[in-house]
Amino acid sequence: MKFLFLYATILMSMPVSAQEVGSVTGYIRSEANQPIQGATVTLIKVSDSTVARNSLSGFDGKFLIEQVAPGSYRLQVSHIGYKLFRGAVITFSIGKSPYVAPDIVLGQAEVALGVIEIRVGKKLVEQRIDRTVINVDALIANAGVTALDVLGQSPGIQVDQNGGISLRGKSGVQIFVDDKPTYLSGNDLATYLQSLPSGTLDQIEIIPNPPAKYDAAGGAGIINIKTKRAKVKGFNGSLSLGLTQGRLTKSNNSLNFNYRADKLNISG
Repeated sequence: MKFLFLYATILMSMPVSAQEVGSVTGYIRSEANQPIQGATVTLIKVSDSTVARNSLSGFDGKFLIEQVAPGSYRLQVSHIGYKLFRGAVITFSIGKSPYVAPDIVLGQAEVALGVIEIRVGKKLVEQRIDRTVINVDALIANAGVTALDVLGQSPGIQVDQNGGISLRGKSGVQIFVDDKPTYLSGNDLATYLQSLPSGTLDQIEIIPNPPAKYDAAGGAGIINIKTKRAKVKGFNGSLSLGLTQGRLTKSNNSLNFNYRADKLNISG
């Protein structure tokens, strides 16, 4: 009995960062046994069906999701032209070894002849030659949170408990806003990103190997945050009210305004 009490006391005294040790990895292939690159891999919380982490499969079909907090999740994989895959429930606990998922086989999506369906909307993840682009508004879980929260849910980006940002496991990543460096780091950078509501964000560009136009002093790459820039002349603004219900109720509200006249543009 004393041993159980001591063990429980040790677990309760552990810092939160030490508990976030879970990870899941695996391979994605087609029915023809070919690796599928660029598939979106998502961990969804069983408790409230919200998105916990995202990742993309590499050229060899391999994916890796790190920094998974203890809890129960369902693995979901999607890719254009293939059927949506939903896996079994995965439970992560403190001290559990990394979970290696069985090979995931995506079947070809069925095409209904004679029926044309047109949908207008942005994809969550766009894979380009030199970068990965995240369309913030395409994921409903990004509503009512901050820029730092959005980064933590983006594939390949890890945000620790102190607000430190790494890209593909490498620290020293540079943060740009609208193609301009922030010149902030550590707590100052985390505070700034927490002050940016997700409603002001348009896209997040993940650039592991920056092109020549960027002055990349860091060796981990660049994360370029693109904001929504109003081009309508005169005064305009927006009010965003967000409410999240989980174990606790969380509210995130924001007010944005913009005044534009010829070459003058003021926003806040």
